Amino acid sequence: MDKKLHLGHRGRMRLKFIKDPSLLENHEIMELLLYYAIPRKNTNEEAHRLIKKFGSFRRVFDADQQQLEEVEGIGENASFFLRLISEGISRYSQDAHFITHPLTSRAALMEYLCSLFIGESKEKVYLILLSSSGKILKTEVVGSGFAGCSEISIQKMNALAVESGAASAVLAHNHPDGIPIPSQQDIITTQKIQLIFKQLGVTLIDHFIVVDNECVPILRNDKAFEETKPSSKRKTKKKK
Repeated sequence: MDKKLHLGHRGRMRLKFIKDPSLLENHEIMELLLYYAIPRKNTNEEAHRLIKKFGSFRRVFDADQQQLEEVEGIGENASFFLRLISEGISRYSQDAHFITHPLTSRAALMEYLCSLFIGESKEKVYLILLSSSGKILKTEVVGSGFAGCSEISIQKMNALAVESGAASAVLAHNHPDGIPIPSQQDIITTQKIQLIFKQLGVTLIDHFIVVDNECVPILRNDKAFEETKPSSKRKTKKKK
């Protein structure tokens, strides 16, 4: 009887989603997702537990498998499935749009940086190298923690910048603790890299700390990144 009840509930939830997904709460979307990893069971409680433990719908997908499996009712299948979805979201966000479309506005840059850290529960440092027109030449992980950036990782950044022929660069690292405040070491190391890049003829646009959908600049160098506006042809009067 319980199985029939759960199957009926699952059917009603699917119909609700098909009718209008926007009407569903976050825990209901999570519940639907879990149907595909936890068969023949009402997953409503597990959905609530996940969101409560990690604080938000998004942060469930930032957790690693071990953290997910600490939640009651979430086993290996469910944790793997959620991590797989997380990786899919990240790759979707970083897809060809960003590779073929120049990052010619701060908003586009912020969107791209946030996409790099979807599903990332550990601290990572990314170097993004751009052409003079704002096209992404290379995006690469250059460290596992910015405060611990060594001479070796800085040398690696320099080599990548020279090899790519970049005109400008962006640094970004995440704070998994959710606090987007730079440490003194973050600031000192950023200034050091900025000076080295300048000697190579590469402008360091800024170094951003990324937390969820927020990007906090360390240098706050607004002049280094101006929005590109469509060029307009002005008519000039010919002198007689």
